[in-house]
Amino acid sequence: MAVGLEDVLHFGRTVSGFEADQDGVRLLFEDGSSATGDVLVAADGINSVVRGQLLPQVPVVDTGLRGLYAIAPLTDELASALPEEVFDGFSMASAPNGAVLVAGAYQPRRPVAEAVAELAPGAAVDPVGPYVMAGLFAPPDGGLFPSDDELREATGEQRHAVMSALVQGWHPGLSALVESADRATVFPVAVRHLVPADPWPTSRVTLLGDAIHAMPPAYGTGANTTLRDAAALTEALSRVAGGRAPLLEAIAAYEAELRAEVFPILRAASDPRATEPEFVPENLPVAKV
Repeated sequence: MAVGLEDVLHFGRTVSGFEADQDGVRLLFEDGSSATGDVLVAADGINSVVRGQLLPQVPVVDTGLRGLYAIAPLTDELASALPEEVFDGFSMASAPNGAVLVAGAYQPRRPVAEAVAELAPGAAVDPVGPYVMAGLFAPPDGGLFPSDDELREATGEQRHAVMSALVQGWHPGLSALVESADRATVFPVAVRHLVPADPWPTSRVTLLGDAIHAMPPAYGTGANTTLRDAAALTEALSRVAGGRAPLLEAIAAYEAELRAEVFPILRAASDPRATEPEFVPENLPVAKV
């Protein structure tokens, strides 16, 4: 994503806030320096400093749900053991004790190097092979996971042992998935999300991705909705650059579409019933083909 932007990307600074008026935006850094521009796009995640200043009324909600993520190489042996559903999008399995296992298979349509050569020449992309992502989640106060501090301080082997113990007696393919996980990839997560913000006054400061709609992984849509935002905002700003729309009008249209397209998904994924197989969300947007 950074190919061709080497001269304009800067790293190693921490944002402390911003100043905006009708003429532009100044981004402030903790070291006392600043940067100016026409538009500020907050893409700084659920703990966004920019959102905290722009929309201080939007809370971060800690669900209490805790998870351990890992990656397992997709071998022929593992593929034959896994249920077919694992290869049909983002799948979920649950146990009576409240533990939930989510899984998603990565099977590249063509060699990574070939795709990079066509779509992003010059990009340094590792030749990642097929794998299955596995996430094991435990409900709040269920006693299934160690404490947050213990999980943060644990080694990959210790975290993997927690996962393995929880899936004993599960479908043999799902147990094999956890057992096959690369111990070095196991990391803990605390499931938090944002509350959909009420419409806000449009300005030269806008947001995308987790900075405005961080959501639980119930439907595996967080990254996709972020890419949707990026494409929509790029189109909006391109109209401005081409003289086809005023700046604030274009940003307002982007934000209205974001609220209409993504906030229903955020509400559904944040619903406590989202992990229940019989739960059918309402008012989700219809895919555009």
